[in-house]
Amino acid sequence: MIQISAWCFVSGGNQLLRNFMSMCCAARAVWAQFELLLLQQRVLYIKSAAHTTQAKLRMVVPKQLVEQALVEVHDGVAGAHLGGMESLMKMKARFRRPGTTTEVHCFYDRCLTCAKCKPRAKPRAPLWSFTSGNP
Repeated sequence: MIQISAWCFVSGGNQLLRNFMSMCCAARAVWAQFELLLLQQRVLYIKSAAHTTQAKLRMVVPKQLVEQALVEVHDGVAGAHLGGMESLMKMKARFRRPGTTTEVHCFYDRCLTCAKCKPRAKPRAPLWSFTSGNP
């Protein structure tokens, strides 16, 4: 499991609101959901807004650890290079990070193992003009 200690988090209210405008876009997107944030053993989690009685916790990934999280999801034992969409679904199920879709697709495009196994696109047939009779 990834230990995330790169997030600065102050419990007990919105004390960091004055620094809100200086935060990056990803930090502001997470901070906007302040009520759902939870800090456990120096790891920041966000509660999913599930309609069930028990909310699921997803780890909030800072920018410095995105690559490590992607490697764990895509290249790990459970990942097994299953493709871009499968990696995206696993990443969204386990982690919270604004811009996840773009980051996963960029990572998938750079993966040499997936590039070797990806089926080649079928070439399209050339266009020809046909003469037809009366309609």
